[in-house]
Amino acid sequence: MNGMLAVPELLAIFDHAPVGIVLVRDGLLQNCNRRFCEILGYSAEEVFGQAARILYESEPEYLRLRRQARQSLITGKPFETELQLRRRNGSLLYCRLYAAAIHRDNPREGTVWIVEDIEEQRLVKAALRDTQRDLEATFDAAHVGILLLRDRVIARNNPRIEEMFGYARGEMVGASSRILYVSDEEFEENGRIYALIAAGGTHRREQWVRRKDGSTFWALISGRYVDIRQPELGSVWIVEDMSERKRQDERLQEALAEQQM
Repeated sequence: MNGMLAVPELLAIFDHAPVGIVLVRDGLLQNCNRRFCEILGYSAEEVFGQAARILYESEPEYLRLRRQARQSLITGKPFETELQLRRRNGSLLYCRLYAAAIHRDNPREGTVWIVEDIEEQRLVKAALRDTQRDLEATFDAAHVGILLLRDRVIARNNPRIEEMFGYARGEMVGASSRILYVSDEEFEENGRIYALIAAGGTHRREQWVRRKDGSTFWALISGRYVDIRQPELGSVWIVEDMSERKRQDERLQEALAEQQM
């Protein structure tokens, strides 16, 4: 036994491969496997002898790809690209293509093409991009301050928190969250809450915080880890300016005190 696969084994692998495989010679489609037919909507009989051109969106697109593949294959290198292929019913499908010459020394003897359907991957990526864009817009437009902290260092913040604390755009990123505290003692004391939110809860408190110019205001602060299983991702904190409510509470207390006199 020399370890080489027998022809029946090779045929089984060829026909049951999870990617499409087709042999192309002189611009004509030759043998293909089952998955290739599934991806592009042809039967094996319909594929054999067809011009490879039928799989492409247009003649210029086909000629461009053929030229690029030939330039790569004549140097002995495999070829790889992503583009839309035309299915039998005329619809277009995003695919990843790999090509290699059957004989590296003589690419004209034919090439083997592997076709991978990546339409779903592209749709998922597009959906993720749309979701990210929506989240970015929400993040930037939020009326509360938002901070992402890693090791108590500001990794990201939204514009609102810069307005609240009097910092320029981007100035807070990379700074210790100590800049938000009135004193070193409060900064150290509040460092203990990370052991509490590590269990998955949300921490909420009200306290005086410090602006860049040294002035202070009363804030409601809440935060939690992005993912307690991955603390290295950091924690997200929401800061609300409670100054007006604080003044209202103080006025109410003063009014009650005057009534009791």
